[in-house]
Amino acid sequence: MTEMYAVNERTSKLFGCFNVAIGKALEPTQIRNYMRDYVGRNKLIDPNTKLVTLDETLKDVCGAACGELVALNELTETVMNSMTSTFEMKSQKGPVMKSGKRAVVHLTTATRSGNKKVTLISNLADYGINVGEFAKAVKLGAAASTTMTEVPGTKGEQLMVQGNHIKFVFELLTTTYQVPKACITGLEFAKEQKKKKKK
Repeated sequence: MTEMYAVNERTSKLFGCFNVAIGKALEPTQIRNYMRDYVGRNKLIDPNTKLVTLDETLKDVCGAACGELVALNELTETVMNSMTSTFEMKSQKGPVMKSGKRAVVHLTTATRSGNKKVTLISNLADYGINVGEFAKAVKLGAAASTTMTEVPGTKGEQLMVQGNHIKFVFELLTTTYQVPKACITGLEFAKEQKKKKKK
């Protein structure tokens, strides 16, 4: 997962100089390079203070957040804060763009008829994960039957796995699918490993 910043109306004039259109997402490194280029190209570095003198375009972006003279790293930070925060998920099929806050994959257990435990997994689609393919991986790895269900008010399908397989699913998500551990909740529902008795 990579943190990205999308060009919006407020920053369109600045990035328009580099033919970067509204909606295009940039990594922080790319933004720093563009800012260095813009400042150098327009000769905005004050030779005495080594600070950047804001031109009209930069004043429009920064508003009252910056003074007349500002350090380049502070200016870049302000520009990034003026952009639309987003992130990019890299899946096996290539990047999947998502806007706004990071989604969280929810793992939980429930009890079904006959006191049988099941594992429920939500929000996989937010990470560009094909729920059907993920279900097959779980079926093979955990040797358990799986069912996909639509849940009202949520995006994508919820996956139900027979038995408590939280630990297996957690490891599959963090290794094979590269989902950050911080973006998964419910590990506390994993069943305790039985300690082997010493002979």
